[in-house]
Order: sequence, then structure tokens, then C-alpha cells
Amino acid sequence: MLETINMITRNQINIFVFLTVVIWFMINYMSGNNLTFEVLKPFGTTAGILIFLYNLFDLYIWKFPIVNPHLIKKPDISGTWKIKLVSNWINPEINKRNEPSTIYLAVKQTFSTVHVRVYTKNSESEEFFSQIVRTNDDRYKLISVYQNIPQRIFREKSPIHMASFIKYVNGDRVKSLKGSYWTDRGTAGESYSIARSKQYFFSFKEASESDDKFIVFDTFDSVSE
Repeated sequence: MLETINMITRNQINIFVFLTVVIWFMINYMSGNNLTFEVLKPFGTTAGILIFLYNLFDLYIWKFPIVNPHLIKKPDISGTWKIKLVSNWINPEINKRNEPSTIYLAVKQTFSTVHVRVYTKNSESEEFFSQIVRTNDDRYKLISVYQNIPQRIFREKSPIHMASFIKYVNGDRVKSLKGSYWTDRGTAGESYSIARSKQYFFSFKEASESDDKFIVFDTFDSVSE
């Protein structure tokens, strides 16, 4: 069983504050305390402060070491990952599999959301769905469904196609990603991370020209080539 890790919405905060104030008012009224509706005036200010604190937590505070993983647990995978990809695709020109290729996985993440783009040398992905889930044994997985869009000059050999992947997240203080992928063209494969940058890059070219921004892992679990 997988558990989706979500955050409450701004509308839910407003509803929660409103119901709390109304219940508090009704209990005091039924107890005979002399209250007026003037006490409800701070509602807007209270909701605004809570939404401000929500935004701070959602964007920044959840990543602080004193908060995560001591008060909440969610792996921070934001930034750009350098990935080695091993595909089962048989290249008809050489009648065997190609050597493992390098791709990049760019991740934008808050506590409540995660958005992923995959860059290859000749293509880029358009995300449909991405989510971090937690398993019963307290491990984490990054799941994504996306459309791979090759550059136009390569579409005769590599048409636009749907794909998905599942990557295991190694630890609360994430040091590696490893997993599998599938496409609707019948291809599949394995992938493993070899480096990571905290910076979010917007293309394969930008990431590949910024090796000095990546931290290379001393050790990682590779897959059979």
C-alpha cells in the first residue's frame, strides 16, 4: 500500500479557521457568556496570518534540518539529477543495445507539490502527473507520468510518446535515485543517479554545461549494463 503525501490547501485553512471561530462563539453563547459578533472581526487577519505561515512552511521551512525529518518526514529531491539510463531498445543499425546514456531529471518541489521534467540530448518531457509516495515499510518513491517530446528533426525515428517511471528515493537526506521506466513504444529500462545539483536547470544543454554545479556521488547502486 502506498501513502500519498499531501498538504492542506488554502481554502481548507480558511474553512478550518472559520469553523473553529464559529464553534468557539457558539459554545460561549450557550454557556451564557456575553459575546457579540465583534469578536469575529479578527477572522480575516487570523486566516491571512495562517496562510502566510502556510506559504513559508510549504516553500521553505519544511526543508530545515530541525524540522525535517524530526517533526515531519518527506525527502527533499529538488534540483537537477544527472542520471544514467540503460534501455532495452535494440538499435537496428548495430543490432544490439546502445551504451547507457546520460539524461537529466529536473525537479521543482514544495512540501505539497513536486514537478518533474526529463531532459535527454534530443528531447524534453511534458509532465502529466508526479507524486512522492510512502510505502508501508517507510520508504519513498517518486512516480511520474509524462509525454516525451523529441526535437522535430528526430521525430521520424523517435516520435512523441507517453512514458512513466518509478524511482526509489534513498533516505530522508536523499543521496540517490534509482528505478525503472516504461514507454508506450514498448521500450523499458533502468536508471540510476550519478550526480546532483541543487540548482534547477531548464534544458539538457544548460545542465550538461554546468558540471561544476553538480556533486558527484562517491558510491551509488548501478544497474547491469
